[in-house]
Amino acid sequence: MVGAMLLTAAPPVYLGRVKFNLAQALHDKVLYADADMNKADWMTTGAAAIGVLGIGAGLWWADYAAAILISISILRDGVRNFRGAVGALIDTQAHTVDDSAPDPLNRRIDIYLKGLPW
Repeated sequence: MVGAMLLTAAPPVYLGRVKFNLAQALHDKVLYADADMNKADWMTTGAAAIGVLGIGAGLWWADYAAAILISISILRDGVRNFRGAVGALIDTQAHTVDDSAPDPLNRRIDIYLKGLPW
């Protein structure tokens, strides 16, 4: 069972990294969200595998602990993505793809507009 979990975790690891790099280069938030979901997929699979191994080792609570960690991760991702989507809808200041900082293009546009003779 653990072997099957780890085999299904390999493609999302690779695809998530490739999509993340492309999302940064293209400034594509949809592709970034998809890469983030790939990351959540392999992390969920890893936590489930650890839970199954814990049960095999006699720790009856390991599967429950893995389920709690998975649910917390899913809720955190959902809140972060929801906040970014609502922020985009209500026309807040543009941010980078990962919503960590204001987009540097905003400053360049302001400098250009202030330099115009009008």
